[in-house]
Amino acid sequence: MGPGELRKITRDHTLAQEYADLGMIPQDEVERHRLHHVLTRAVGAHEETPEADFHHLQIESGDRLLVCSDGLTDMASAEDILGVLERHAESDPACRALVDLALERGGRDNVTVILARFSSIR
Repeated sequence: MGPGELRKITRDHTLAQEYADLGMIPQDEVERHRLHHVLTRAVGAHEETPEADFHHLQIESGDRLLVCSDGLTDMASAEDILGVLERHAESDPACRALVDLALERGGRDNVTVILARFSSIR
């Protein structure tokens, strides 16, 4: 992945996403589906041991990892998020700007943002 790119590495654990995975609805309808916020997996849910997703990624020095809730992604497009990340090189101002963006657009849900920068040690 090159500079200036944003890539989603997780999938939502909602009924709407499961319907899309099963081919019951098109993927582009997931965000608008009436069951978009019905979770199928969550920490503290019914399972004693939560199921986790694991991802193996090739990362390079300078890459940043954004961990956020749908409180951000429901209010801001990938292009909006990338724009904020391009304007703010440091994590603290970038996180604050992302939360502010979601709140300015209505903030209908909790907004959680964590941003980590990777650097190689030589």
